[in-house]
Amino acid sequence: IALVAVLFLVVHYASAQQIGYKEITDKRIEYIAQRLELTSQEAEKFWPLFREFHAEREKLGKAGRADDKKSVPQLSSEKDFENAINQMLDSKMQQTLLMKKYNELYLKIMPPSKVYKLYLIDEEFNKQLLNQLKGQGRPRPK
Repeated sequence: IALVAVLFLVVHYASAQQIGYKEITDKRIEYIAQRLELTSQEAEKFWPLFREFHAEREKLGKAGRADDKKSVPQLSSEKDFENAINQMLDSKMQQTLLMKKYNELYLKIMPPSKVYKLYLIDEEFNKQLLNQLKGQGRPRPK
């Protein structure tokens, strides 16, 4: 759930800073590729799958954001808020199920130790990106 929250924040800040999702994915791939130490056989199978995962995740994110924008102005009753909460939870569940699906696929390509390292590196990338995006919004000391 923490990873889903970080991903939401990264996408939110990225859209606020006018950085494209494709650009973020490309930077993510470059960052991970330098640290994951894949064999050529692993890389050949992994990177197309990784890109596919991120494309599917972006589709889910866009659908969730569209639902949020559509429902927010219409929230007038407690039932509306309850429905909005359920939509948010459903979106997070779909993201988690997608991650589980691709985790199983990654484990067919590389050992669990590399899959685990992938998640740590990806989390590190998210933190750095978030810090970078936050820093762009503030004036820097001279």
